[in-house]
Amino acid sequence: MKNEESSEQELGELVEKKDKDRSKRKGYGELSQSRAAVFTAVGIIFALDLLVMLFLGFVGEIPKEHLFGTDFRFILTIIINFCLDLFLGINLLRGKSWARTWMLIRLVGGIILWGGVLVIQGDFGSVILNTGVLLALILLLTGVSTRLRLVGSVALAVVATLVGMAWTVMPPLTTLPKTPETPIPESFSTYTSEGFFSISYPPDWVPVMSIIEELEKEIKLYGKSLGLESQVREMQVVFSAGKKTEDGGTLYLTVLVQPRDFWPLDTMVEAANEWAKENIEQYVEYSRVSTTIGGKKAIIQTYQGYDVDHVLSRYTISYVVGEEFIWTVVCGSDSQNFDAYADTFDDIVRSLRVEY
Repeated sequence: MKNEESSEQELGELVEKKDKDRSKRKGYGELSQSRAAVFTAVGIIFALDLLVMLFLGFVGEIPKEHLFGTDFRFILTIIINFCLDLFLGINLLRGKSWARTWMLIRLVGGIILWGGVLVIQGDFGSVILNTGVLLALILLLTGVSTRLRLVGSVALAVVATLVGMAWTVMPPLTTLPKTPETPIPESFSTYTSEGFFSISYPPDWVPVMSIIEELEKEIKLYGKSLGLESQVREMQVVFSAGKKTEDGGTLYLTVLVQPRDFWPLDTMVEAANEWAKENIEQYVEYSRVSTTIGGKKAIIQTYQGYDVDHVLSRYTISYVVGEEFIWTVVCGSDSQNFDAYADTFDDIVRSLRVEY
């Protein structure tokens, strides 16, 4: 009798164990219907993360004095994303259904949120690459996986990558008429920060690099007083020069740089113009033109308004879009002297050449 009970107990335990194994296999099957699909999806995710990490390795080639605080936050974000992908990827390989759910949320969010940012920025090559690769991953992690679905998903990821990269590097299909580049006057002197930027100015203007830190602090304090603390926090003054006029006035040149935002340049300048109308006394915009400076998209603006010392001044400003930064060249004087130096100011703001 005891032997029969023992046999029944052993049989029950064996059946329970098989049921658990079957349940695990079923759960894994519901996850993707194919171990190959999961391995492929995780492999693509890790490959993308590896490419990003390798890209960050080149950041070290940029001089440290030219890096901003946002670079650290950007790198930290990439590391956090990599750790998150590693955690979810390992649990996907272990057959955890919750890992698939969170990975799908991450992928859909990437298409909607990051894709929206890229559309606003006008980077349609990256839109194609981002959307195609993430859709391929979603296909691998949902539905019933077949060999055709597996091959098709990988093909979609590869094609999206190639098309997106090609779109990014090829010239646009339609372009606006280009404004001819204005040559830098031969008589101008040129200041060069090797591998970063250069700016040219009349030979009788004097560089005043010693006041850069003080000037930067003044700009940030002035911006803070106007409620623009977040906008000027990461702005850096990289060059300054000036000249005294015969009547005691001052002509000045300042070059500023800040991390590039995802908003188009036109949108940024228009927003700044609307803000200035409300906050700068006697503000008047005289002109705004789209052009290219040193082969980079740029906007040149001329306006008048009271400065920080409550002197009615006029300015010629160029905004230049680099690969990583927005560059601003400011030339100005009191309103009485502006007309006499307007052409000189225009030559100066068009002389900027940037690497990033």
